[in-house]
Amino acid sequence: GVLIEVDLDMDLPPILASADNLQSVWLNLLLNAIDAIDRPPGLIRIFSCKSENQFQITITDSGKGISDEQISRIFEPFFTTKSSGHGTGLGLSVSDRIITQHGGYFQVESQVGQGSTFNVFLPFS
Repeated sequence: GVLIEVDLDMDLPPILASADNLQSVWLNLLLNAIDAIDRPPGLIRIFSCKSENQFQITITDSGKGISDEQISRIFEPFFTTKSSGHGTGLGLSVSDRIITQHGGYFQVESQVGQGSTFNVFLPFS
């Protein structure tokens, strides 16, 4: 019940990074996007591009969204918007730490009932 659209810039320069760590970030963001979709058909868009000195990787979902009260806390350890027994609240906290260690940052936008967009920015090597 989820359609995934992918639009990746195939001309991205290499970066000095841990492939395993970044893979865990992408996996966490995708699993969160899938979990957020509470009514089929769901849509997840994955987009990448480069600007002057950084990459932008964007994952957008058509899920239930995150409230303004919750969005300021989503990177806190053990904070989760999922129901009890469905998540530890560590995924985004660990992902944020990984991206920060790579010199990058997150930018998040969300509307309840409309979905969420997670932008990840990483510098070039």
